[in-house]
Amino acid sequence: MKRIFFVLAFIFATVLANAQQPWPQRMAATAMKLWPDTSAQWSCEHCMALNGVESVWEQTADNQYFSYVQHSMDALIAYDGTIKNFQKNDQTLDNAMFGRLLLKLFNITEKEKYYKAALQLYGQLKNGGLAQEHHETNPKRHNYLWVVEPFYADWAHTFHRDSDFNDIAKQFILTNGFPRGNSSHSYGLYMMALVDVLDNFPKSNANYEKLLTVLSRLSTNIQKHQDAKTGLWRSMINKSNQRVNHFDTTASCMFVYAFAKSVRKGYLPANYINVARKGYKAMLHKFTEAHTNGAFIQASVEMERLDNLSLGKGKTVLVDSYFNNEHRKDITGKTISYHYKWDEMTNNGFSFLGTVFNNYGVKTGTLYDAPTAKNLKPANIYIIVDPDIPKENPDTRYIEADHIKAISDWVRAGGVLAVLNNDTGNAEFAHLNKLLLKFGMRFNLDSRNNVKGTQYEQGAIYIPAGNEIFKAAKKIYVKDISTLHVDTPAYSALTDKNDVIIAVAKYGKGTVFSVGDPWFYNEYTDGRKLSPDFQNFTAANDFVKWLIGQIPK
Repeated sequence: MKRIFFVLAFIFATVLANAQQPWPQRMAATAMKLWPDTSAQWSCEHCMALNGVESVWEQTADNQYFSYVQHSMDALIAYDGTIKNFQKNDQTLDNAMFGRLLLKLFNITEKEKYYKAALQLYGQLKNGGLAQEHHETNPKRHNYLWVVEPFYADWAHTFHRDSDFNDIAKQFILTNGFPRGNSSHSYGLYMMALVDVLDNFPKSNANYEKLLTVLSRLSTNIQKHQDAKTGLWRSMINKSNQRVNHFDTTASCMFVYAFAKSVRKGYLPANYINVARKGYKAMLHKFTEAHTNGAFIQASVEMERLDNLSLGKGKTVLVDSYFNNEHRKDITGKTISYHYKWDEMTNNGFSFLGTVFNNYGVKTGTLYDAPTAKNLKPANIYIIVDPDIPKENPDTRYIEADHIKAISDWVRAGGVLAVLNNDTGNAEFAHLNKLLLKFGMRFNLDSRNNVKGTQYEQGAIYIPAGNEIFKAAKKIYVKDISTLHVDTPAYSALTDKNDVIIAVAKYGKGTVFSVGDPWFYNEYTDGRKLSPDFQNFTAANDFVKWLIGQIPK
């Protein structure tokens, strides 16, 4: 992989200008200057930089990063999804790296051109890159394993091709944690690929545990070759003691990324965080000698995400998908569940809120069945969002007496309930209010903060100093709100113009939070739509930290 080294003066100027920012933002700014979004190219270095910048967007909700990635990819594909200068029979599979970005852009924007472009790359893989005998790994595919398998796994996950995961697993199981070649680059790319594949790999698949075993074996080997003095890895993984074997900053970034992410996701034991921290400290020390690449940015993001894991470690949040149970057909014609789902990246999804929960160590889950004492017991936080009405779902399920008992008993025992409803005409109130009356609150069946077109200031609410929930956010955007009425034990946790916007109640050992809008969905938290003075992403962080704080010790 070609290395692009900093020019010393350029480094100094860039670092100085961004010195007050966290490392991921500093490095993303450097990458964006080195590769303007009009200079996109089909190269591994550029693709990894784009992946790094995209990860900074997911961590910050700053639209400049998403716009940079989108514009860079738009420079590579035409309006109809045709990939510029793409040769279907090209023997290289490097282009598949960009398939992951194309799929992500499609999942976020639902623009067909990104799907069509990704489909071309998928077709290239299927027509030559993935073909193999069942008893052995394909050498061509193996050489590009770090490129092919993460894209293949993303495709299988996005389009629900569960059987493909068996083929993906086979590639790692056959190599048994030992990639071709002896270079740290090979090992680093292999380890990153394996960790990224695990993100989407179904835990119900019998091969999931086998992949964890491969990762464990690989990690033991990689840890063994970390230089004890510097914390870095040398260019040849099994020849660490040779003086001619120089330190490899890029490979070290890859290993730090993979170790940090594996600990955060639970793929590896927590003690491996010490390996990541030692390597990361060395990376920062060698900063002016490093070359800029996406692996550095991604490693920095992962290390940043570890900072607050202890806050909600061991806790679980469930989002309801029983009372809110809408379905639609995806681009392939398959019927899928959607609207306020953790892995849903469109405007209507909760992927950004899910990332915030995960950043604070909280495991996200979905409750597809009616709430009962049994299935609520593992949850610390339960979110009911926008229960269906017949115009949204002909098979509407209402909150009935047995659900109210199960939920209220769970709250009394220490559960934290968050109700994110909607406004009149777009939400179910009668049955939901019966539940909320148990806690001294009810929705008023009204609608305020109605926004015309792009006049977003009409949806602004300013948070007063000293608010118990929102410690950092000062200005939020919440449109079409149903206000609340409160009686003891409920009280207003946010009032605007004499209207109760947010209500809170203590009930037994538990807590209830209610607001008349789904609010924290991607459209208003991911930074792509609202101006930066709205702080919905900051508010989401405040909200999650507050919820965790309500869980009994």
